[in-house]
Amino acid sequence: MKKAAILLSLALVAGTVGAQVIFEDDFSSYSGSINGANWNPKWAAGTDQQNLLMAYDGILEFDTTIAQRNYHCPSKTGFTVGTNDVYIITDARYVYEGGGNITANLNKGAFGLYFSQTDLWYSGPDKSSPMCNRGAAVGHNRIDGSGVDGWNTHSSLGVNTANNETSNWFKVVSRLVSSNSTIWVQALVYDVDDTYLESPVSTGVISDSGVADGTTIYAGYSPGYNNVGNTNIASFSKFTAVHYDNFYVGSKPEFGTPAPFSVDNLQLRGGAAKMVFGGTTTKGAITNHPDFTLSATYYAPAIGEPLDIPLRWDGFDLDGDGTNDYVDFTLRAVGAVEKAGLLGNGFGDGYTFNATNEAVTFTVTDITLSDGTRGSVTFDGFTGGATMGADWGDKTYEFYADINGLTVGGQETNNSVKTWHTGHDVFTNETMVVDNIVLYSNEYTGSLWVREFDLDFTWSGYEPPEPPKTLTINDLYTRPDTNQFVYGGSYEGVIELQPDAPVMQGAQYANPIEIPIRWSNLNLDGEGGTDDWIDFTLRAVPAAEASAVWQNAGFGDGWNINTNGEGLTFTVADVSVGSNTAGSVKFDGFTSAAVLVSDYSDPKSWDVSIDINGITISSVVTNQGGSGNTTMKVAENAFTNQTLLVDNPVIPDPSDEFYGEIVVRHLDMMFTWTSEEAPAGGYDLFAWEYELSGVKTDDKDGDGLNDWGEYVFGGHPDGGEPVWGMQPVLDPATGDYTFYLVGDNSVVAHVVTTDNLIHGTWTTNHTETVILTDGVVVPYTDDTLGTSATKKFIKLLVE
Repeated sequence: MKKAAILLSLALVAGTVGAQVIFEDDFSSYSGSINGANWNPKWAAGTDQQNLLMAYDGILEFDTTIAQRNYHCPSKTGFTVGTNDVYIITDARYVYEGGGNITANLNKGAFGLYFSQTDLWYSGPDKSSPMCNRGAAVGHNRIDGSGVDGWNTHSSLGVNTANNETSNWFKVVSRLVSSNSTIWVQALVYDVDDTYLESPVSTGVISDSGVADGTTIYAGYSPGYNNVGNTNIASFSKFTAVHYDNFYVGSKPEFGTPAPFSVDNLQLRGGAAKMVFGGTTTKGAITNHPDFTLSATYYAPAIGEPLDIPLRWDGFDLDGDGTNDYVDFTLRAVGAVEKAGLLGNGFGDGYTFNATNEAVTFTVTDITLSDGTRGSVTFDGFTGGATMGADWGDKTYEFYADINGLTVGGQETNNSVKTWHTGHDVFTNETMVVDNIVLYSNEYTGSLWVREFDLDFTWSGYEPPEPPKTLTINDLYTRPDTNQFVYGGSYEGVIELQPDAPVMQGAQYANPIEIPIRWSNLNLDGEGGTDDWIDFTLRAVPAAEASAVWQNAGFGDGWNINTNGEGLTFTVADVSVGSNTAGSVKFDGFTSAAVLVSDYSDPKSWDVSIDINGITISSVVTNQGGSGNTTMKVAENAFTNQTLLVDNPVIPDPSDEFYGEIVVRHLDMMFTWTSEEAPAGGYDLFAWEYELSGVKTDDKDGDGLNDWGEYVFGGHPDGGEPVWGMQPVLDPATGDYTFYLVGDNSVVAHVVTTDNLIHGTWTTNHTETVILTDGVVVPYTDDTLGTSATKKFIKLLVE
């Protein structure tokens, strides 16, 4: 296998910036002070400057009626800023006192973000770019103190300053950039729903913090310094409280990062209109599917057939657009007998067995996302389960069963129930098989249940290909005069001549006649908007060279067919899709057509007929004093043919004073659009998503790291962040060398060293063969380098 050799620079850091998070906290685990393992809020003994950042119900509240300037609260996770930008982000809102806009002490720091060179609130140095009240708006101070940026009016944030009101949530962001050997900071504000920081509401001037690159820093909250004095913040800002949520430090959030979610101890219960009886979810909640009505006892349709329970997992935002999403799925049980798939109705109920040594297999099927939810959800597997026994007699019983090969069970006394669980995260299987049931009991009068399920799911920004889409054109009526090529028809979008097509006006005489058509204003690939189009050529060919084929310019115009019995054949050629649409279109065929027969002679009636793809249609044409016409059409969807042949016209003899014409007037056509099939995973999927050549040594964005390296280290070959992915880290105290590799079992990495770059040879110090296949970039460590060498050069080679 060809090696893509990549020499990585070393960064001596406490935390590494990349596609993954350095630190985040949604404050859901606290009830009161956040002081502890993650945070160090100010605690000035003997004063009231303590316990002023308190978290309840997942919201962190800053008490500005007591807090004074420099009320610092650093987090305890350190990091450095190198070649990749670091973002410090929080959601925030403020409570306004009312009484109108402030006119004094404008632009004084009141709340927001900061960073310090220690994780101690009382020790620095520290740098802040706090939010401030500018009178009619809020803004943010620059980190170097040189000015104030941003003009976000209170009204735009939902506050009438005349009243005591709480603002809407918004995002406060500090972007940290390495430049000229120091850390520069830019303060920004975004809408709270702008999860991926795509459209800033206000943007500050990037300013030099003066802190050197490579310095370990700790992000957190602070109102910063102000020169008002030692007075509470509310007294000059009219912000009587500030609420924070969703603190984040890391690279710029990116759409598509996989997000796992799971449930432990999911219990189902028939009756009482409450099917989901318990379970601990990492987000949201599992409920009955709204279309599913549960009776007291729910049986499988027949012995051995599936028992399906449709569920809805609701109450969380999967794709980061600020709206509620849900996942629908079906829990399916298939057993050897009907009882193996019964949802009971009593206490402790679940899937009930009626005999021993019978098996039931559980699967998860029919996973769908709510409309408008981006991405896709996969079921990772069952990770644990439990059975339960109950006896209401007067004997001791023993009950055992295997759950995916793990035996659970034990002995229990009468008049009691007992649940035996495998333990959580003990396997990851797409099925859960409960079998080998053994019951030791005399006069057992109880029940045996499969009681609880542990399930893992993952949401990913990768969206599977859109299903094929059928597009139809009915009664397409083309007319070349008055610059109006398409004169009628039923279809979505717009049909017109292609932009570079010749002008089509008046009669067109040719053999064949070719009309380049563009079908635009379509949404084929599901990406939103109507920016897709299909180009194709409609071609008309006469049966004999001498036959006349044209488009008439008069009333009733269309494709005239010679009345001498010869035919006219239509085809569609040169079908293509717009360059901005990943997929392909094929022409399925003509499905119907119509002809118009007209006459301009004296009042008379005639019988006429014609064949369309072998189907004869006929009618009577009646001239009502100077003109007459009749449209004849084959039934819709009468055929699906790549060609459309109109022939065998039968009309009155011209000696009978018939002075008319036969015109092919309407065409029905069908196309199918199919998305470009995405590879199953690995580097092929990565290359497909970023539109790479597939050659691993190519460098699409020209940043010096080839495309294979971008994949292996979690980079972005389109120039996005992180530019070089997850960088390796050397601990100077221990010599431990930590590097990052994608979860792909085709990846093999070698740590090689030398002490002389000119004459030395590279020696393999450590080899790491990846066994994961989840596509997630995770760290690996070579702890064999040590620190005894006076100099050593390290290189990471990846196959």
